[in-house]
Amino acid sequence: MLIGGVASARCKRRSKLRPLHCSVESIRSLMPYPSRELRFVPEDRLYEFVWEATQLAAMISGGGLAAANTRFGNGSSVFVSPLLDSVLCLPLTAAVEHCVRDLRPLSIAIEIGWPPGWTPPPPDPENEGGPSQFYNLYNNAGSVAFVNFYEGHKSWIKDRFGDKVSQWPSLFQFAWLVRNCASHGGRVHFFEWLPFFRCEWQGLSYSRDNNGDLVIGETMFFPEMVILMIEVGDEIDRLELAAA
Repeated sequence: MLIGGVASARCKRRSKLRPLHCSVESIRSLMPYPSRELRFVPEDRLYEFVWEATQLAAMISGGGLAAANTRFGNGSSVFVSPLLDSVLCLPLTAAVEHCVRDLRPLSIAIEIGWPPGWTPPPPDPENEGGPSQFYNLYNNAGSVAFVNFYEGHKSWIKDRFGDKVSQWPSLFQFAWLVRNCASHGGRVHFFEWLPFFRCEWQGLSYSRDNNGDLVIGETMFFPEMVILMIEVGDEIDRLELAAA
């Protein structure tokens, strides 16, 4: 279930990314693939963490009815990612129904890409183009799911690549960065004893020089954290398959 790179040069030049308010034309022109469905079953590595992120987002949105999102026909809610010029669609209504009935879904179907017939909502004139306050709650939900995913696989990562984060592949370095930000108010926090290195993903780049810079809620939002989690899980699966 590899997502693949979808960042654009335009994103690399942005000093401030905001969710929801990107144009239809910019997303469609930069999307390298059509909307695709990813389905997770209980045996999948990512099932528990995707389900956790979906449940938390569903509880915040009340089944996808929050003003931060626009529901479309299949009961999902759309989270726009300006960084990735893409959208993440989660089945929030179904998640609420399962939670109320105290059931776990047999599978979780999400979409990443451009859902047919959907366009971004217009900017809220009273919000000066900024994100909805619901996004602060969604970011917290994404952080919780991502931290649990990272901590659940930290031993595997260290066994595979060693204890020195500076020598890990870039994807895992960035996962470390986001997990670390989640424990420091969403901000970059490189420990003084670490050697100098950069954490890069999808046009974003952070190092010790960025200590104190806001990441979660500034360049990484709920959809980016979920997609990064899926990419890391997919890479772990690929490496395990190659080593088998």
